[in-house]
This record gives sequence, C-alpha cells and structure tokens, in this order.
Amino acid sequence: MSVRDAFSAGRTDPETVSRYDLMLAVLPVPVVLGAVGGLLTSVPTALGAGAGGLPSALVVGYGLFVDAPETVESPRRDETET
Repeated sequence: MSVRDAFSAGRTDPETVSRYDLMLAVLPVPVVLGAVGGLLTSVPTALGAGAGGLPSALVVGYGLFVDAPETVESPRRDETET
C-alpha cells in the first residue's frame, strides 16, 4: 500500500522560505556582477564571470558541508505496523 504525503505529492507551503531557498537565489548574483563588471571595465568578461563564480562556489560549499540539510528519519515500516 502506498502512502502519499505532502512532500511526495509535490505540495509544499509557498509561505515558507528556507535558508536553502535563499542560498539558491543568491548563487547567480556574484556571477552576474562579475560579468557586468567585465563588460564595464577592461577586465575580460570571462575572467569577471569566473571570479564571480568563486563566491558562488563558496556558498555551495557552505550549504553542502557546513550547514547541510538534515533529513528527518521516518519510523521503520515494521515498527509502525502492528
């Protein structure tokens, strides 16, 4: 028997924004700023975008290794069936 919860059904609460949502929103900002800086200065655009990618990589590293998402352990199936 399959049990569908809100997460597996694709329904989430649109009112809550987690820190991981904010991290994903922030990722392209340094790259765009670097590319724009490259366009407005004598720095090559590829170098500006690449340099902007370094802070984005740090945000990804922080989100994966320092403040990693925690998974909630669900009870084992044989423990819930009585």
